[in-house]
Amino acid sequence: MTLHFNLHLFPFLYEPVLLLTLIFCTIVLLSKKSPAKTLSWVLVIFFLPPVGIVLYLFLGIKWRKKAVIKRLARAQQEISKLIPAPNILADKDPGTEIMLAKTIYNIAKATTNLPVYNNNELIVFNDTNKVFNDMLLEIRSAKHHIHLEFYTFKADSTGQRLKDELLKKAEENIIIRLVIDAYGSNYNLNKGFFRELKHHPNIQLAIFQPSFIPFINLSSNYRNHRKILIEMVK
Repeated sequence: MTLHFNLHLFPFLYEPVLLLTLIFCTIVLLSKKSPAKTLSWVLVIFFLPPVGIVLYLFLGIKWRKKAVIKRLARAQQEISKLIPAPNILADKDPGTEIMLAKTIYNIAKATTNLPVYNNNELIVFNDTNKVFNDMLLEIRSAKHHIHLEFYTFKADSTGQRLKDELLKKAEENIIIRLVIDAYGSNYNLNKGFFRELKHHPNIQLAIFQPSFIPFINLSSNYRNHRKILIEMVK
């Protein structure tokens, strides 16, 4: 009845729209969404056929997620070819510690789908100031390149200290690559704070997921919350 009411002025569109509605309802049912989301989209598509279909195409399908998954799969294949991961626990006796290590190993490999390597060290920090000061020390020791990735890079005193250290290393001909999130650093991107970083020949500054439409961010749940520092010291 709702479909007939919406299309009574254009009866020749009734059957095509009905067919599209049934197709998209089937797609939603097979899309492995949560029950609540599935029911919501089915109701929207069924009771508002043209509008619901358009909304589902723009908001219901994560086109970017599919593309990211494909790129990640290709990258993982290339990594596996270049650096085959050793079976770091193969020759260990099945003691309590080794069994625990194998459990952590399996969880890490299953959740990231990335190989696990030996010769690594893990340090846990519980003091933000300690983390930042150690990070500055690592930056000062870099001899070849520095790669950084942040969600938020603010134009405050902490950000100024980091910026000054990066500019000093850039003057030493150290190659610096910096990635910051467009949403997390939104209030600072258009300020003069980043001008020196953008225009220095030894610094490459990239903005993750910039929004080309002011005040609208269609990819708000695809943000870069990683905080990574990599430097070559040899």
